[in-house]
Amino acid sequence: MLNFAIDEAELVALFMESAAWGMHFVTAIICIYTLVSTSRASRRPLNIPLLAYAIVLFGLGTLDISFAVRRNLQAFVYYQGEGGATTIFNQISDYVTVLRSVWNFLAVLVADSALIYRCWVIYGRRWAYVVPSMLIWLGGFASACAETYYTSTLDKSTNLAGASKVEAFLNSFIVCGVSLNILTTTLILYRINVIHRASARYFSKNSGGTTVSNRLQWTELSRILVESAFIYTLSGVVLLIVNFAGSNAVYPTSDINLQIAGIQFDLILIRVGRGIAAEHVEAQTSMQTMQFNLRALDRPAQRPGVQISVTQDTSMSTELRSAYSDIESKKGSPHELVQSVRIAGIDEDYDV
Repeated sequence: MLNFAIDEAELVALFMESAAWGMHFVTAIICIYTLVSTSRASRRPLNIPLLAYAIVLFGLGTLDISFAVRRNLQAFVYYQGEGGATTIFNQISDYVTVLRSVWNFLAVLVADSALIYRCWVIYGRRWAYVVPSMLIWLGGFASACAETYYTSTLDKSTNLAGASKVEAFLNSFIVCGVSLNILTTTLILYRINVIHRASARYFSKNSGGTTVSNRLQWTELSRILVESAFIYTLSGVVLLIVNFAGSNAVYPTSDINLQIAGIQFDLILIRVGRGIAAEHVEAQTSMQTMQFNLRALDRPAQRPGVQISVTQDTSMSTELRSAYSDIESKKGSPHELVQSVRIAGIDEDYDV
């Protein structure tokens, strides 16, 4: 891969990003439809911040692939000078190349901020839990600004893999992105584990011996959540490896990483909208059938006894503001409940 020519890398990057953009387009349409349809179904206002996240990420992905097409046209069609396409692609300070770096940085930063927002909501809007993630995000933002500045002012004919002056800032940005995803996803997993144990403790104590049937078990919840961030984090790791190796493969990996940043966000919202996201911890108890004998008092001779079967189905929805507060407050309930325990703020912030 060290001998991967830049013109070959740009063509491969255009193909890979085009395929990823097509998937991004489909997921963005489904995501927007899900947000609008669930808003209408629940008769709640449309969640504008989440809609804006999805549109902005798709817009950045569209801008980047548009600039990529223009750059390839310049190199392979319009340019007739010496050196061919390599001359165009080695103009690292050209405005098209610089702006493509900006779109890439912005997409990753927006996707990471959405992940931090998600964690903040799950922890009941308590800032203390997201401060480390925010500091890492600010570090990535500073690295992106420095890389953009030095790239735009580097009056030198070279490709991104050979620009040692900006390589350190790019590596720093990638490391911040990967670290933020691992840390924040771990925090979300821990929070959902706490919620799961709290709800399990409640149902085991208050179901009167009835077995609780969970629609989503903890192992399934954790798997769904990890899947939401796994591909995005993996693409960041691959990007870091190829950039450390000094290979031109950094072009296709960075381009596809931009599209994956939007795709994984759309998939999270789609899963939330369909009620199968990791943030939904749902439990059900079976309906209790009570049988008892009633003796007719007015006609004891004619109707010595009447057996009546009564089915009780009591439903309630609890929004869990803390790990144990709402659950503990409902101890001793005489009813078999069909419980839906949700992490703080998911309904109001995801509009599902």
